[in-house]
Amino acid sequence: MSYLNLAFLGSPVITHFQWGEITLPIRKTLALLIYLAVESQRAHSRESLLGLLWPDLPTLSAQNNLRVTWSQLRQRLTETKNPVESQPYLLSTRLDLRFNPQSDYSLDVIRFQNLLEACRNHQHVSRPDCAECAERQSQALELVRGEFLIGLSLEDCPAFDEWLLVLRERLHLQIISALEELAGFYERTKNQELAKKYAQRLLELDPLHEPAHRLLMRLLAAAGQRSAALAQFETCRHLLAEGLGVAPAPETNLLAEQIRSMATIQSASRRPGHNLPSPVNRFIGRSEESVQLRGLFGKVAGSLVTLVGPGGVGKTMLALKVAHELVDQFPDGVWLVELAGINDALAVPASIAAAVNVFADANRPLENTLGDYFRDKSLLLVLDNCEHLVEACAELTNKLCSAAPGLKVLATSRIPFHLKDEQVVRLNPLSSPDPGAAETLSAATALQYDAI
Repeated sequence: MSYLNLAFLGSPVITHFQWGEITLPIRKTLALLIYLAVESQRAHSRESLLGLLWPDLPTLSAQNNLRVTWSQLRQRLTETKNPVESQPYLLSTRLDLRFNPQSDYSLDVIRFQNLLEACRNHQHVSRPDCAECAERQSQALELVRGEFLIGLSLEDCPAFDEWLLVLRERLHLQIISALEELAGFYERTKNQELAKKYAQRLLELDPLHEPAHRLLMRLLAAAGQRSAALAQFETCRHLLAEGLGVAPAPETNLLAEQIRSMATIQSASRRPGHNLPSPVNRFIGRSEESVQLRGLFGKVAGSLVTLVGPGGVGKTMLALKVAHELVDQFPDGVWLVELAGINDALAVPASIAAAVNVFADANRPLENTLGDYFRDKSLLLVLDNCEHLVEACAELTNKLCSAAPGLKVLATSRIPFHLKDEQVVRLNPLSSPDPGAAETLSAATALQYDAI
């Protein structure tokens, strides 16, 4: 235990193991101690301290004020009771003043930054998923009682206030970053209480932090609190409009739509087995292609089947028919992803996530979140109308199928994906009679052609 404890992450608190709490009622005495303690890595010239704390006074008056202030500070931190007499808290020469970094003291700002620095230097495979670094960040955040030196300001000392503002903002960003990482870590490790705790604390410090609002929405929805999740969205929307004059980001709106569209947020086994539209009452033709497609999905090898053909040939109708027939084959469901109205390749992962009710994680690429979700699933994705997004669909399908051996994909497109293990089924127009034989064709014979 350190004999002198300086706590500046919040309102300033100075305590001593033997003497109890130390009060410094004169603000510039407190400001001098704070500045020297935080900047203890070097000595500070008396001249620079005059400009920092008494910039408007004549030199002789400022020098006298510094002598009196230094004397008061030494009296409050009397070295006679310091257990390590050779290491006083305050050091002075004719030219310089300094807080002694070798004395027996603890400063929360330094401890906070050292813990975060240990995380940055730690050798880990993945920083966001490192439990050891999460523990360090938790310890660092336990030191934080609020904004750095909240409420402290010296109106007649612009240089000191500027130093205070810069350091306050730097620490604020470090605190926000640590809270983001911890909330994301505990969300991924399924510790919803801690994830919620750090997300709420983040919003207390930064109410306009949109990713934290999304994280709380996901946590509330996952806990079955759909109304509370939508209320969180409304809070986010209101704060952004009032504070910044902007609307929520597309991913926030998409998440809200996902939550609204869900009858309930439960485990995958309790969701409906598919999101397919109702099957048509009668389907004409394509019996051979139907059998071929069902047979391909019955094989162990091969995850992607692409149904290829010109526009209007009936790819979507056939894909939906086969998908309905395969629902019982996939324990985790058959899920349709309609891409006809999507023009941005970056929206493909979000469209898949919306179809299967997977929520984005602000700290990870959505492709990785989807890969984790599909990894232990036996599931069929139907990607409809991929031709205008074929490169994005091919790249994402390849990543997801590599990560999830139980995932199967049925895609419809005018052109193949050109992936290594892709199985292509080409769909030609329905059979029709030779136009030249139309005059001699009987009604009974004509009805043997699917197109007729």
